[in-house]
Amino acid sequence: MNSTTLLQRQFQMLNDAFHDIADDLTDIEWLRRAVPDTNLFGFILWHLPRTQDAIIHILIRGEASVVGAEPWMSRGGLATPGIGFGSTLAETDQLACSLQKTAVLEYADAVHQSILSWLSTLSADDLDLVPNLLAHAEQAGAPDLYPALRSTALDLEGRPVWGLLAGTCLSHLRAHLAELDLLKRILRGQVRSSE
Repeated sequence: MNSTTLLQRQFQMLNDAFHDIADDLTDIEWLRRAVPDTNLFGFILWHLPRTQDAIIHILIRGEASVVGAEPWMSRGGLATPGIGFGSTLAETDQLACSLQKTAVLEYADAVHQSILSWLSTLSADDLDLVPNLLAHAEQAGAPDLYPALRSTALDLEGRPVWGLLAGTCLSHLRAHLAELDLLKRILRGQVRSSE
């Protein structure tokens, strides 16, 4: 198995886990907080594809994000600038309330398909390239649209494509999926406190 095939499988597993958590959430659960001071499910589930979209399309590839085009621009808060990093709880709650679950799920699948298509064009040498993230953000027209991406780009600068994909787009998001799984089980009473 080559490295791009391995990455495609990892992204597929991530998308499958996303749907395992999100698909059966009710509209009430979408806007519930399972534990005080945690984000609403709707916000975290938006953050996952939004992070992939911004990191891969804008910062790695230097292209417009999936959400930057229709039909996504017109679907509630999907096109909210940034990836949610540094937002207050009130801001993330407001964003979650502006999102429809079906729109987030469809957007996540559109981002996923775009990533798989792009990965199928890459060689092992392409994965070793170190993209100029800030230049790519400018090239994609993102500095004014996504000011929060500047600090993200500075934090990630100097990493090869494979490192950006494995770290930010897979490991970071897997951690959020584990968080969501636990929060969902708490919300549904499937986890009992030891107190």
